[in-house]
Amino acid sequence: MPRFDLIRLALLSVRCVFLVVAVAWAEEPAPLAFVTASPSGRFFFKMVPETNGKGHGSAFEVLSDGSLKELWKAEGWYARQLFLSDDGRVLVRLDPSHRGRTVSKTDLAVAFHKDGVLIREYHTADLVKQPDKVRHGKDSYLWLAPLWVPASDSRKPDGTVRVDRDLEAEPLLDAAGIFRLKTIDRIVYQFEADTGRLVKRTML
Repeated sequence: MPRFDLIRLALLSVRCVFLVVAVAWAEEPAPLAFVTASPSGRFFFKMVPETNGKGHGSAFEVLSDGSLKELWKAEGWYARQLFLSDDGRVLVRLDPSHRGRTVSKTDLAVAFHKDGVLIREYHTADLVKQPDKVRHGKDSYLWLAPLWVPASDSRKPDGTVRVDRDLEAEPLLDAAGIFRLKTIDRIVYQFEADTGRLVKRTML
């Protein structure tokens, strides 16, 4: 295949990816049941949606013989993005998008649970200090920093844009029990996951 055709095919693929992302953002998919594993895989949390828009879940330990031991339960909420500590006790719940046009004291941003009990939560208005920076979809907004950003030399002669992955924007629960996230207005927050306490805030 000629090189020009390969370039056109690559550009078409990139456009398709952005179209899929745009459609997925505009129309949030129906809630599905899923599991989130701890880094070692010895523990996992099963999230199950309910018809009322909320949900319930259970944390399990995988024993040496392959059997499962239920550790704790949670109910009254549903989340699409979860992080489980490597002892199976701490669960971080992240909600990256909300209906509406701007941040709010009632829109949950991140919540910390220990042994199934909510210990601390923060709302989007608590974390985003420049509300005008939020990205808007059809009827919702995103408050987290994007994972992909234009590279410093992104603009090419043919008009295409190269992007790089912003590793700092990837929400992460590390081995030390620190949960990190980055907001759309370039603030990096670090929380002590088993207490939900804010331990560091860095404005970039």
